[in-house]
Amino acid sequence: MKDQLRLCGMCLLGITLALLVAPPSTAGESPQASAPGVPADWWAEVQAEIEQVEYSITWQDQTYLPGSPEAFQAPNRAENLRTYFEPGGPTVLPRLWPEDLSDPPWRWELRLAAWGREEMEPVPAASLEVKGNLIEYRRGPLVEWYRNDGDGLAQGFRLSVSPPAGGSPATKINISYKTEEIEWVYDPEIAQYRRWMDFKEHLDANTEEQVTVSNVIYMTPYHVNDANICEQINNGVCAALSIEIQLWGSGPAVVFRDGQRYDVTWQRVGRNDQLTFTDAQGDPFPLQIGQSCVQVVPGYIPNSLTVTP
Repeated sequence: MKDQLRLCGMCLLGITLALLVAPPSTAGESPQASAPGVPADWWAEVQAEIEQVEYSITWQDQTYLPGSPEAFQAPNRAENLRTYFEPGGPTVLPRLWPEDLSDPPWRWELRLAAWGREEMEPVPAASLEVKGNLIEYRRGPLVEWYRNDGDGLAQGFRLSVSPPAGGSPATKINISYKTEEIEWVYDPEIAQYRRWMDFKEHLDANTEEQVTVSNVIYMTPYHVNDANICEQINNGVCAALSIEIQLWGSGPAVVFRDGQRYDVTWQRVGRNDQLTFTDAQGDPFPLQIGQSCVQVVPGYIPNSLTVTP
């Protein structure tokens, strides 16, 4: 489960803060390669590396914050922001301000006070984990994260629960539909599975980012021809019937979460009932918090599932 806040400009106490905009620059123009054998895209690669470093979150022994002599910090040239990540939460200042002012003209603090549903709980102290331009405030099952990039400062939350006992390692999942090959690879850094389709990254059309989920569910319910629906007619004769996926009743399934495999049983008494899962003892099986992908595969396809520990 993720919520996201993107901070690009701010209005505090009725004061609108105007962000500085850099004048047009020709720095992005690629100089001509002067040596033979130099790749044509070398300049773009150099710029990408510089930008990646520029937005990185680093440790600083000095800050502009009273009472915080040291902290993680991240400059943001595009939005004229500088964010200090203190133990309790981030504090944002302008990256540059008029020389006649000794102190920053404004500051913006964000602190998570409580979390929960209906009954709110105070948040415990956080441990900070940094990777590149991403920082996470880890508070047990609650993870608050911030990403610093050219679009500003993005905030999000991630909830997770410990995986149940009894699983077996599953870092890669291959599912064959005969005409299509699906691959899921577990990424421990985000605690999710990344998706490939026909040996290419499966990208979300909205975000252009690779599809990721917290749970991959593999099921093989009955697939039968439905004589009431014809999907293809040739010369007045039905050449292809529709396939009815009989996703009611119960049957075996496999749930993949947290890099682990769990063999479970799915149940769905009627067509309008919710799909549920139970373990070998008949107890409800918990899915990881987040998005799930259900891979419904015809049972007649041989060896459709391959799992790599």
